[in-house]
Amino acid sequence: MLNRNSLASWMTLALLICARDAVGGLPLAFASYPELAAAVRQRIDLKAAPASTLGALAREITPERADPRTRALALSDWVRTRIRHLDTGLRLDGAAPRPVAEVLARRDGTDEEIVALLQALLAASGIDSMAALANRGDSYALPDAPMPAAFDHMLVYLPGLDLYLDPATETIGAGYLPPKLLGKPVLLASGRFGMTPVTQPQSVRATATVDIRRDGSGTVKLDRVYAGALAEPARQAAGQGAGQAAGTGDEFRVSQSAQSAHVVALPGALATTFPSLSTIANAMAGMPWESSRSRVVACPAVDAADETRYQLPNKARVLALPAPVSVVHGGVFYRAAYEKQGNAVLVKRRLTFRNGHPTCSPAEVRALQPALERIARDLRTRITIAVR
Repeated sequence: MLNRNSLASWMTLALLICARDAVGGLPLAFASYPELAAAVRQRIDLKAAPASTLGALAREITPERADPRTRALALSDWVRTRIRHLDTGLRLDGAAPRPVAEVLARRDGTDEEIVALLQALLAASGIDSMAALANRGDSYALPDAPMPAAFDHMLVYLPGLDLYLDPATETIGAGYLPPKLLGKPVLLASGRFGMTPVTQPQSVRATATVDIRRDGSGTVKLDRVYAGALAEPARQAAGQGAGQAAGTGDEFRVSQSAQSAHVVALPGALATTFPSLSTIANAMAGMPWESSRSRVVACPAVDAADETRYQLPNKARVLALPAPVSVVHGGVFYRAAYEKQGNAVLVKRRLTFRNGHPTCSPAEVRALQPALERIARDLRTRITIAVR
């Protein structure tokens, strides 16, 4: 039997649930996840979408593109870049989404409204899709109690292509997901559970030439190529900084040049790594160096390569090069090679890391430390140079 305090608490909860329902928000909890999925599906019902208008727009966005995947990616990128995002996260306790026609007319929308618009465009293009609820936090499991608050983001899932689209994140290209959404359980609007991809294609390559003068100053030329999931974030970052950028779609190139007043004191020891030039040094900064005894940590997917050519001044000569390095340990693969080419030194490095899942346990982090320390030592090596 409920006592007076318990009864008051349940009445307060019931009033809160009713108040949320009155403005279109979902209850705090459901009896089952399929019931929660059905409620979400009802919130983003597409029946009010202007089919003729959307059909014409879908054809305009995807002219002469017969492949469903290509059409889906084009439609997702159009929504991502043309519809302004109004919120920072999914709020299922708020008002129900506006009709698709209004979102399209105003060119702005919430997470739900952006997803509903993309679904409507996909349907107009003959592509089946459904909403998918996800969480961008550190948890990789859903709570036992089916609560809307367990989800803070909404994706679009294409069952025919087994593809997740994220039209509500401005910084990621179509067909890719932000790192915090990889390997996450999702609740599909069908009532079933799914899981986002654990890994996705992404790589960065840097090619640098450092032309060193007799006084130790130098000219630096750097080219970076970002591919896969890294292309769009790099493209957006380049639009705010110096340098020249080019590329579309899944590849993006940035070229920069600069003068340096001090590269090396001659004669002396030339560093083989300059963090501003090295994609591998940047990747190493994000590797899991430490972990508590019980907490799992995020493990980044890495595919980075550097190729740096140091052109020495006349009358300078190389006395000693670092030894080549090979590290293969668990998911870590690292190679470094040093080669004298006339009056220049070519340094080539490659680092890849794949853990097989998006997190590392404390035991896995501890097991990685010897490999990471060996790579860090190699990045600190130097080339000994004399002057005749």
